[in-house]
Amino acid sequence: MTRPSYNRVPKESETVPRPDLHVASRERLEAESSLDWLPKDRFHLAQISNIHNSPSISFQRSRFNDPTNPLLKRNPHELIPFIEIEFPLFPHVDVLQDKGNTLFATHMPHDFLPDSVVKSGCKMVYIWRDPKDTFVSFWNFMQKQRSTRGPLNSLEECFDMFCRGISGEGPYLDHVLGYWKAHQENPDKTLFLKYENVSADPLPYVKRLAEFMGYRFTAEEEKNGVVEKVVNLCSFETLKNLEVNKGDKERADISSPNVNRAFFKKGKTGDWVNYLTPDMAARMDGLMEEKFKGTGLLENGN
Repeated sequence: MTRPSYNRVPKESETVPRPDLHVASRERLEAESSLDWLPKDRFHLAQISNIHNSPSISFQRSRFNDPTNPLLKRNPHELIPFIEIEFPLFPHVDVLQDKGNTLFATHMPHDFLPDSVVKSGCKMVYIWRDPKDTFVSFWNFMQKQRSTRGPLNSLEECFDMFCRGISGEGPYLDHVLGYWKAHQENPDKTLFLKYENVSADPLPYVKRLAEFMGYRFTAEEEKNGVVEKVVNLCSFETLKNLEVNKGDKERADISSPNVNRAFFKKGKTGDWVNYLTPDMAARMDGLMEEKFKGTGLLENGN
């Protein structure tokens, strides 16, 4: 159960454009329901400085009802390029041709990030999730993928591989721990969030994200419901039901093993109970407790 073959780590000789904000996660949060706003909300907020260079965040945020907003016309993956996919393999895409864009995403472990990212001084946002639900989300995503390499192994076999750290982006628990350590070393540069907490109450996290990026909502904006409107614009329900994300529509700029709708799935917390046995769950919980013991992550990694 590995990533598509077009995924590649940039070489150190390949300098990734200096990002202002780097969005990192091990899994495909773009596909998850009540958290679906997270990567897109970063795009919506980051447009202010990264794309349009507007000096006024209030001006940019006023565009949430604008029918020309790119989020309403294109799949979000076209707007937030991955440094290990679009940058080395598809440099022609328009979002990379726009030199004003400094917003990137990745599934790469922290230790694999090129120096042009790590030493750039950019801010990073990382989000992690209960590894049992992470596995189930990945399993379902891979089931949707168009592949000529034959069917996946059984769920039980794939789960065993996941527990042993055999995965496209490396061991999941190590992946999480790497970004947690980066957050502990420099919390002003790495924002570390937990899916379950954000999913339960997204509004304060939208405000926290905006403040972390340096674009705090004003009192007037909060009074006028701008936070809620940004969340609604970037919501799972809104984006999943757009024409561009329905049926068999796919990206027009690059070849992808997935149709656009494959990136949208109801990411229900605790859905693992419908897939994993109690013994499988206990195995993963034990591995997580052992790996994170003494790091403070389980107590404070929200």
